[in-house]
Amino acid sequence: MPKLVVAMTGGIGSGKTTVSEIFASLGIPVIDADRIVSDLLASLPIRQLIRRHLGRGCLDRQGLINRGFLRQTIMADPSRRKRLEGILHPRVWQSIENGIKKSDAPYCLVVVPLLFETGQQHRFDRTLIIDAPDYLRIRRLRHRPGWNLQHIRTMLSLQVSRRLRLSLAQDRIENHGTRKQLQDQVEKLDRFYRQLAAAKDVQDSFGVSSRAS
Repeated sequence: MPKLVVAMTGGIGSGKTTVSEIFASLGIPVIDADRIVSDLLASLPIRQLIRRHLGRGCLDRQGLINRGFLRQTIMADPSRRKRLEGILHPRVWQSIENGIKKSDAPYCLVVVPLLFETGQQHRFDRTLIIDAPDYLRIRRLRHRPGWNLQHIRTMLSLQVSRRLRLSLAQDRIENHGTRKQLQDQVEKLDRFYRQLAAAKDVQDSFGVSSRAS
């Protein structure tokens, strides 16, 4: 089990996937909540459970999750969104905890897009935000198939503000420059997190634990 667990978050379109790939290239295990959700949605029992709670429209003709329907549900109906979260979130957190326990790296990275929205930052030793200006995030999102400006602005409205994220996070990566600048920031943080993990290892050897509870 790693000595340090870092939660990485950021607004939609900030570049969390790119940053995750750089951390992974440095040998750091990455646990991605979105990937866990995708795996859950591919599971037949979960699909059946979602259909039972949200209706037949949540499945397409092949019996797979209709992601467009789910996105519209999340945006338009808070009560149905809560029902969907009630199905997925406990399973996602259990999978995250299992992944953390299996890791033997000095530290691991957990990508949680809605970390502050769900108030789960207390689960982690450090919080890292990937930051980019709103105009740049919107520009990136408009290149995604099926994403129009109205859809983008609605999704942005479901997330906490950039200012609030910046005030809550302990660490920050600015993703509005070159790939080299991004790589340099990740490598600097990697060295910092390894140092923190080593220091925590010494603390734990004396019976002192710093993990937030």
